[in-house]
Amino acid sequence: MKYFLITLIILTPVLLFGQPSIQWQKCYGGSENDYPGGLIPTRDGGYIMASSTKSTDGDMTSSHGDYDLWIVKMKVDGAIEWQKSYGGSREDEGGAILQTFDGGYLIAASTQSDDGDLQGVGHHGTLGSPDIWVLRIDSIGTILWQKTYGGSGYDVPVGLIPGTEGEYLISAITRSSDGDVHGFHSGPGDDSWVFEISESGVLGWQRTLGGSKDDDLYSLVQTRDGGYALAGVTYSNDGDVIGRHIIDTSNGDFWLVKLSSIGEIQWQKTYGGSKFEESFGLIPTFDNGYAVAGMTFSKDGDVAPTHDSMYFSNCWILKVNSAGDIDWENTYGGSQGDAAYSILQTQDSGYIVSGSTSSDDGDVTGFHGNSDCWVFRLDKYGRLFWRQSLGGSASDANIGSGIMFAADSGYLVATVTSSWDGDVSGRRSDSTNDGDIWLVKLSPEKAAVPRNKVSENSFNVYPNPTNGIGRITYRLDAPSKVRIEIVNPLGDILRTIDSGVQGSGVHESKFDLRSLSSGSYFFRIQKDGNISVKSFEVVK
Repeated sequence: MKYFLITLIILTPVLLFGQPSIQWQKCYGGSENDYPGGLIPTRDGGYIMASSTKSTDGDMTSSHGDYDLWIVKMKVDGAIEWQKSYGGSREDEGGAILQTFDGGYLIAASTQSDDGDLQGVGHHGTLGSPDIWVLRIDSIGTILWQKTYGGSGYDVPVGLIPGTEGEYLISAITRSSDGDVHGFHSGPGDDSWVFEISESGVLGWQRTLGGSKDDDLYSLVQTRDGGYALAGVTYSNDGDVIGRHIIDTSNGDFWLVKLSSIGEIQWQKTYGGSKFEESFGLIPTFDNGYAVAGMTFSKDGDVAPTHDSMYFSNCWILKVNSAGDIDWENTYGGSQGDAAYSILQTQDSGYIVSGSTSSDDGDVTGFHGNSDCWVFRLDKYGRLFWRQSLGGSASDANIGSGIMFAADSGYLVATVTSSWDGDVSGRRSDSTNDGDIWLVKLSPEKAAVPRNKVSENSFNVYPNPTNGIGRITYRLDAPSKVRIEIVNPLGDILRTIDSGVQGSGVHESKFDLRSLSSGSYFFRIQKDGNISVKSFEVVK
């Protein structure tokens, strides 16, 4: 009886949450190396990506030299709506992107150029040391303004989020101790740098974080109290870093830092064991805690090993409360090397994770060869629901992979592929030495928010993500009554608006969402017995 109960606990979630299927996949790029950066949904139901390209052919229509920042606007089916490259004669690479309230976009990229699109913009250091490059573009890619930030050293952005009052927050890796960068910690290593800019790009407060070794905070999120949290890796045992698990600074720990609204450290914690850990993904959770995704080589300390991987890493997911104390942790993967790069919280308070795997055992099934993009689903306690390997016989996650919610409650995965077979078709490059950007659209899970027949009267949600005010637009083909509901991940209706009879045409409703905690929610619109559902994110 004991073994029957254990089996039932493991299998029941699989029955409740069906593994999604690939609805479509597309490769983007040219004959040289191309890799994705930030990818977000747009108000029109499509997507936009801030990527990097070294190609001068294929999907590219122009090139400035070396790597260019490449912005690709896509329709809902992944077809390119428009694309444009930006930069100069040196390396200019993609980073993070968000949609602005006017329908345009803000991009945080890196640049080593002082010519081309950067002519007269200003470079802070010697050519060859990148600056942070922020561009504001309109809805079709025309540059409205651009600025560079940094010092004489190495400065590269890794995160970009909206603030609460129209400002923006940027996180970066820096080796500068001059220019715009203040408070750099002594030593040859990296610091993390967080700074605020106004809607027009004016530099506000800034803060460096770290110690005397490398300290790289890759993920930046806003918290419910108006502050910020960052996660990454630390090698230091001094400066801002307290509580390292080992004195040996040749190995890294997970590092999670909570900041106030003006960049003051409220608390920081390190997590790990006696070997190497590095985190890449961070999200605020519905209970005001955090989930952190990365990789571990340890089998002690905070890490309770569940896989026999003597010389290779496993995915490590860490769930902590609002003070950074561990609620649960778990490792995932097999025996040959696995890492988690991106994490989302799902409508049932569980998680979906994307990363890479080179394993063909343990938790990994359907392995294609070399390295695959690996997507797996967890319940709210970290138990594995389903897992899916994506790729072909070559490398298909050698730079990392990211995942986001699609408009239909499915998922869109972005990674790099060097394969021509398996799940991959339509490759742009003819060389396994050069990767293509690869997007994979996964269908919704069977346990999505219940809905009836989807209404033909489409609607849009924007901005998405939002930090307080949400708007939806919907079209009526004939005079009708409409009910609009806000639904939480458990299916509870949080708010309802019943309209009177409205005429045909396009209508807009505005919602104050400031009372909602950070996380995923759904707008559900009902008309004549038909229901449409779209997900949206609240980021505070």
